[in-house]
Amino acid sequence: RCVLSILQNYIILLLRKYFDITSKTNDHPGVWIDDLHKVASIGVQIRRAITSHGISLNINTDTSYFNSKEFVICGLPSECQTVTVREILEQKGATSQKDLSIEGIANLFAKELSSLLGISDTRFYRLD
Repeated sequence: RCVLSILQNYIILLLRKYFDITSKTNDHPGVWIDDLHKVASIGVQIRRAITSHGISLNINTDTSYFNSKEFVICGLPSECQTVTVREILEQKGATSQKDLSIEGIANLFAKELSSLLGISDTRFYRLD
């Protein structure tokens, strides 16, 4: 649960610092804009003493399938929806000034997480 909390809090920090987006956690895993709009999913698996984790930050995803009646977000009520960073920035009128490419976000994510964890040698990552 501690790793999950660290990852969620890191995504909240990243969204606030680089996109001026306020987000939060609630009783369900992931990062939420409010109680009905999820912007990031997080999964952690422990198997034979090996931990695997995954983070899905919705940047510019087509959410039509996720928000349809055929898909249930993490077993939550149907009024819960997936939202993207692009949608939130468009509502604020701020998309033109942000790099929302997968490479740009991945670079930013790796750089900031490395810094947060105190990792200074990032030569194996493509960080600009």
